[in-house]
Amino acid sequence: GEFLDWLADRFIAQDLPYNELSERFIERLLPELQRSDVWMCSIPAIWCRLLADANEALPAGVAKRPIFAYLGLPIFQYV
Repeated sequence: GEFLDWLADRFIAQDLPYNELSERFIERLLPELQRSDVWMCSIPAIWCRLLADANEALPAGVAKRPIFAYLGLPIFQYV
């Protein structure tokens, strides 16, 4: 949770370019993500974009994961 909190703070503060956030997300979480058959994300939608980037970073021959996104309540994005 600590890394994800840090990542969210960096996104909100906009003090790191998106590509660096994505690289760090992939470096830190891709090994763990690969253990799951399906990935899920919700608001803020940046998490879905990060998962899509991670999907593209999967090694050759590894099946891409379906990503289920729930983006129905944007009013609560930063609550």
